[in-house]
Formats: sequence, structure tokens, C-alpha cells
Amino acid sequence: MKKFLSSLILLFCANTIFSEPTNICLLEGLDIVPALYQALFIKNSQETKIPIFRAARLVWAESGFDPHAKNINWSKDRKRILSVDAGLFMLNSIWLVEFERYNDGKKVNPHDIETNIRVGFRKLAALLKKNKGNWTRTIIDWNGAGLLKVLPYSTTRLIAAVIEGKNLEVYGLD
Repeated sequence: MKKFLSSLILLFCANTIFSEPTNICLLEGLDIVPALYQALFIKNSQETKIPIFRAARLVWAESGFDPHAKNINWSKDRKRILSVDAGLFMLNSIWLVEFERYNDGKKVNPHDIETNIRVGFRKLAALLKKNKGNWTRTIIDWNGAGLLKVLPYSTTRLIAAVIEGKNLEVYGLD
């Protein structure tokens, strides 16, 4: 019941939280990003206007900045693999063909760091535009929970991490 109520409240709030304050610096949060990826985060942030701190929090929560991160999504009976999330932004294998549009029409290898970051930033930008600047709805859609009536706990945790910087210690960042 508690999860249901928190999901309802979150969905209600999702319709009232809109865009970033205009005074947010795109480079804010660069200290979260490992030095190896900073130039790519800056380049893609400037291109998409996605603040680095939002993308960095998302990547930290999704993969811990591990370019080899992988999560297998199993069927309920655990007999077959439905999809695989991979790379820094944990791009889902079901969407690899769609992700080509965010990669200048080229095939997407989620383990290629530059490609993963480019596609992650561009997909975030597209979702943010679709959701009219509403970050809560954007993260719900990012996590594939947009059509669910009750948000999974993993989605509410991801929203808290990306939007409010909460629970980052759960992911090893505080």
C-alpha cells in the first residue's frame, strides 16, 4: 500500500514539475564524472542542453560508470532472456535499432563508450522534449515505466537519485 501511495503521489507531482531553472550551469556535476568521460559529457551536454549533473546521476545510478555493466532482464519464469541493459547508460537491447536515430543512423554498440554517451544524452533530450521539460516523467519513461499504473520501486529510486540527488549513497556516491 505504501508503494502504491508513493507512486500515486509521484505521478501527481510528475504533472506539476516542469523545467530546469534557467540559471543551472550545464557543467554543474562534472566532478561526479570520471576524468576519462568528462570531455564526452561536456560535448554531449552542450549539444543536447542536458545538464551534466542529471546525466551523471543517471549513469551513476544505472551503471556506476562501468562501461561493461550489464543487466539481464528475464521472463517471469526465468526461462528466457527478454532483453539486456548494457554500458554506461544501460541501453536496453530491445531498443538498439531505435537508438540508431540518436547515433546518426549508425548501428549502436552499447559497450562503445562514445556511442553509449552520445545515445544516452540524445535519448534523454528526446524524452525531455516529449515530456515538455518534466524531468520526473522523463525518468519514468527512461526506465520503461511510463505505461504502468504503479511505479516499480526501482523507478522511484532512480527518480530520487536523478532529480533530487537522493539515495546516491545506495549507488556508492554521496
